[in-house]
Amino acid sequence: MGWQRGPYECQPPRQHPGQPVARRYSTVAFAFPKPLEMAASGNFGEADGVFTCPVVLPYDDPRNPFVHRYHPDHDNLSERFEPEPPIAGPAGPETTESWTITRNLRLRFTADDPRAPGQPGWGDNQIGGLYEETIQGLHASDLKVSGVFRLHRASDVPVLNDGLSTP
Repeated sequence: MGWQRGPYECQPPRQHPGQPVARRYSTVAFAFPKPLEMAASGNFGEADGVFTCPVVLPYDDPRNPFVHRYHPDHDNLSERFEPEPPIAGPAGPETTESWTITRNLRLRFTADDPRAPGQPGWGDNQIGGLYEETIQGLHASDLKVSGVFRLHRASDVPVLNDGLSTP
């Protein structure tokens, strides 16, 4: 008897009538060691402002998910422990054990919350819009993901850590 797929084990939280259920979705880890410069059309946070940038994770970067310190099949070394020469791949240089991953990010700001029009605080302490991403290097085909993003202002303080100490 073979393995059979049963019902999903992960179920959404149960909602009780009249009681809201809190959900929080956060981004996955971005593997960039320094801030990214984004190309822009429009102003940050204004409706129809579009910000784009590529995030390139080289095939030999320690943050690349295909590079594992303790896995011999993902060390970019041959069976004789010699470095594998990189070859050209669809997203950049790669070896037979690790691939360059390119993530093309696109943020398009909207005048109103895409999921809850009329949201209190939108445009004041909350801004956001539509998120799109194309990922190259993980699969033979480009992977496309999209959704909504929301940024919350944590503080109105214009300068953090300004060097002034308080007693």
